[in-house]
Amino acid sequence: MQPYHQGQLDFLCPVYAVINLLSSLFPLNLSRGREILASTLEDISAHPRLWDATLRNKTDFYWLTPYVLARTRTAYRYPIRVFRPFGPTPQEDPLPPGCLDLESAALYCPEEENQGFSHPEVWDALEQWFSKGGEKRRVLLRFQRFLPYTEDPVIRHWTVGESMRNNALRFRDASRDSGAVFALKRQDTDIDARPEKRRHLLVLEPASLYFIERP
Repeated sequence: MQPYHQGQLDFLCPVYAVINLLSSLFPLNLSRGREILASTLEDISAHPRLWDATLRNKTDFYWLTPYVLARTRTAYRYPIRVFRPFGPTPQEDPLPPGCLDLESAALYCPEEENQGFSHPEVWDALEQWFSKGGEKRRVLLRFQRFLPYTEDPVIRHWTVGESMRNNALRFRDASRDSGAVFALKRQDTDIDARPEKRRHLLVLEPASLYFIERP
């Protein structure tokens, strides 16, 4: 029997995604990564509603990614610039003080926040983001993976977009599964998971996109 790896027994891909993103932009060693993971779990465990949802994967973790980003930016002074071009308020700070308030965090992002965008709009934004200063730029994102003839995804996963090459968004990912997805191809990825809108087996969620830059 093969050994288990991250993601098979836990649902902490959002935390790993932020840690992997920061480690690709700054000197972040194993000790610091463990410290961020441990302190994040301690914070969540103080809120029974979120703790239960985290342990049982009864949330989409839209509340957790900005929390870890904001907390690490403050606690460790990582000088990151963060943009959320497809969020509900794209012109405002995507990491407002309120994102640190776990007590009032919503377990799920409203479905309508991932609707109303065009495929070229989202993918053109990704292309433009990486076209200049790509070595200092990353993208935090969530995608869904479906099987043929099914309405519910088999995977919902947070990861890090590290580069764009040949119309594909390539990942820096924590998974070691042989069947894991390590890139999203523009022509093979939808941006709306509703059955009547979806034509492919992979869906990139626009509202999950955080564009992150090291000065």
